[in-house]
Amino acid sequence: MVAVQAIVIAAIARKSDDTTEIIRDLYKLAPAHVDIVLKAARETFPDLADRITAVADEVVQEESGDHPGVQDEIAEAEPQYWSGEVAVGGSYRQAATNASTVTVSAKVKYAGDLWEHRLSGSLDYGRTNGVTDTHRLVLDAKTQRQLSDSIYLFGLGEYENDRFSGFDYQVTEGGGLGYKVFDTPVFKLNVEGGPSVRHSKVTATQDVNDEILARVAMGLEWNISDSASFTNETSLYLAKGEVDIVTDGNAEIDNEQEASNLSVLDMKIVSNLSARLSYDLRYRSNPPVGAPATTSLAKFMMVQSF
Repeated sequence: MVAVQAIVIAAIARKSDDTTEIIRDLYKLAPAHVDIVLKAARETFPDLADRITAVADEVVQEESGDHPGVQDEIAEAEPQYWSGEVAVGGSYRQAATNASTVTVSAKVKYAGDLWEHRLSGSLDYGRTNGVTDTHRLVLDAKTQRQLSDSIYLFGLGEYENDRFSGFDYQVTEGGGLGYKVFDTPVFKLNVEGGPSVRHSKVTATQDVNDEILARVAMGLEWNISDSASFTNETSLYLAKGEVDIVTDGNAEIDNEQEASNLSVLDMKIVSNLSARLSYDLRYRSNPPVGAPATTSLAKFMMVQSF
């Protein structure tokens, strides 16, 4: 201890401008003797006593994690599990009618080490000559758990109320397995599949249908640059429809397909504010009477992320 004390005092005497670094080295090399050595240093150099005390307090705060700089580093190093966004904008829809609409949406996401949860909702609403001609509400949720670096289990649920789809509502629940083909900070690609169940109410007949479907999907995320990103989500639902008896007495099963593709381009404007262009294309092989087989929705939105 005496040797350490002598070395520190000699070092400060030789170059007092390096007092801060000398004290930091003392904490690293001889933490058990810090208090006694610093007391001797203050007595030897009374003009530097306040500086020695201030440096010592700063080092203690850093070691305990209370120092502002250390807290900033910790905040940057720790994963940000929660994220979300709110978006407002306009859209153009080509379906049963062509209409310009207002659209709002929100999304919250939790991404942990093993679990990931997503909850989102969107509303598209438009009126022409005082008559509502666009009204679509979609709420969906998805949760997944990693089984390995590449394979995960998932469950999902979606509620859709689109007045011009031919259905009063559609509710879909499902689950299955997913596989991460690529998973890098720049590019992500995953595929997934599994069974689903859909409950829907047909507007024209008020019939309530229950369907068992097979779902196959693909998701892509591409961080083009620090200020631009592109995502694409494609889903395909396959279902067995009605059994038709043809004239020769044989039975034919009418297979039904439904596909959707959503492409999104985000461009950062400043901080957490971005501009978004998106295009949502949907197809149903056997839509209800009076409803279109194909619908599309293009949107421009301002997005605030958090």
